[in-house]
Amino acid sequence: MKVIKYLGYLVAIFVVAIVGYVCFLWASTIHDTMTEGEKYGFSIETTKKEAFSDVLLLRVEYPNLAIYSYVEVELQAQSQLIDLNFQYDDLKHYDQWRLNLNGKRKYNNSIRLNFKDDKLISLYRHRQFYELP
Repeated sequence: MKVIKYLGYLVAIFVVAIVGYVCFLWASTIHDTMTEGEKYGFSIETTKKEAFSDVLLLRVEYPNLAIYSYVEVELQAQSQLIDLNFQYDDLKHYDQWRLNLNGKRKYNNSIRLNFKDDKLISLYRHRQFYELP
C-alpha cells in the first residue's frame, strides 16, 4: 500500500514539474510587434542613423549581437549576414535589420527593425527559451 502511495507522489511531482516547465516557457516567450511609441530602446519614426546609435547602445548589453538583413535575390527573400564591424555606411542601404541578441545563428532572441523612407516604421521582438524541431 505504501508503494502505491509513494508512486502516486512521484507521478504527481512529475506532472507538476512538466506543467510548471510548460507554463514557464509560455510565460517567458515574447512575440511583440510595435508600430508606434518606444520599446526595447527604439522609437518608431526615428531615422536609420538614430536607430543605429540605439543598436550600438544595445550592443553594450548584448556583446555577441549580430546583424542580419534581408535582400531579394531572384524574386525570393533571402537573409544576408551583415558582419561589418557595425558600420552605419554598411547598414543604411537595408530596410530591414534583424538583431540576433545572442550571436550569429542564434534565432531564439531577436529584434527585427523595419524601415521605410529612412524612418523606423515597425519593430518585432521575438524570444523563446526552446528550439522548435
